[in-house]
Formats: sequence, C-alpha cells, structure tokens
Amino acid sequence: MTLTYAAPTTETRRSAWLLVLTLPIFIAYVVVAVATIAQKVDTTSAELTPAQISDLGVLWVVVHVLWVAPPIVAVIALSLVARKRQLARTGAVPVMAGVAGILAAAYLVVQLLGFGVGGETWGESRLYPLGVVLSLAVGWCAALPATILVAVVLAGSGVAPKTCWAVAALTTLYLVFEVLTYLPALFGPATLAESVGLPPFLLGFFWAALGGGLLRARVPSGE
Repeated sequence: MTLTYAAPTTETRRSAWLLVLTLPIFIAYVVVAVATIAQKVDTTSAELTPAQISDLGVLWVVVHVLWVAPPIVAVIALSLVARKRQLARTGAVPVMAGVAGILAAAYLVVQLLGFGVGGETWGESRLYPLGVVLSLAVGWCAALPATILVAVVLAGSGVAPKTCWAVAALTTLYLVFEVLTYLPALFGPATLAESVGLPPFLLGFFWAALGGGLLRARVPSGE
C-alpha cells in the first residue's frame, strides 16, 4: 500500500470553521455585555434590578444568546467532525449536541422570564441560580466532554496530534477548575453570584485552535 496524505474534506473544513467561529462570537458577547450590562452594574448581572432589565429590552436577550451560542456551535461542529470522519468511540457526541440544545433553550427561557422577575435584584430571584446551573450544564454535560473526547480520538488517529492533545489537556483542566469553583456554591454556603470561574472566552481559543488544527491537518489516505 502506498501511503499519501490528503487535505481535509469540504465537510471537515466546514466543521473546522464552525469551531473557529466560536471565538468571534465570544468577542461579540464581551463587546455587547460591556456596552450594556457592564454600564449598569459593578460586577455581574445579578446586581440588575427589574427596571434595568426592562430598560435593556432586546439587548438582554441578545447578550444571553451570544453567551450560550459558542458552546452550541462548538458541540454541533464536534458532532459533525465525529460523524464525517467516522471516529470510533465518539457515538455519544451527537447525543451531547442534542442535550446542549435542550439545555440552551431552557437557559434562554429563564432569561426571558427575567423581564417579569420580582425582588430588588436579578440575583435575588430563584431564576438566577437556575440560569447559572443551566449555563454550566451546557458545558459540563455536553460541550466540554465532547471537546475532550473528539480531541483525544483525533490525536490518537494521528490528526493534528500536538494541537489535539493540547486542547484535550487544557479543556480537562478548565472543566476541573470550573467544577471545583462552582460545586461549593451549589452545595455549600457560597452563592453562585459570588463564584467566579475562569474566563469562558478561553474556550473560544481552545475551539479555534482545534479548528485551526483540523484545517491544517493532512490525513493518511491512498492504497
């Protein structure tokens, strides 16, 4: 057999560009959040009053769509990569994509209910911790394990191994840090509003790096 190396297929390139796209979406989120919510609070959206949420109007929805969009785009791209490359041991990734979609939809519904929230601030509402938990669940139950799984399998298959191993390792560390940060708030005396994890846009760099690795990769082919 003569071993040659082929460029990524059109389908793989599309999936790779979706992974790269997560980074500019995160940047758009930061820009919009700074221009809107950050002008009204000192630290987080938990400080917003019902009147301030109403004043934000559609921008309140836009901010949260941009917040939840990167992990959804990423897990869809990862699902496509797993399917198009017929990767072994990644059958759970499409399921994770479906779970992520359901959780993200629930998260957005919770944020929409913020327009009718009572109390002095958003953080005092029972909806606020529910929204945080749903947001975390999108990552913990879908986007992050899917990233680790696909990156490890790709690396083991010889596809951009250095990039894939690095992304798998960094994503694992990110997930562990988040769990250690937020679990005390879920089951202990701390509150979710007081807990601060790593900057989420770091994931945009991880996914963009993985996408870039797929775009540059040459895979074995030929007979």
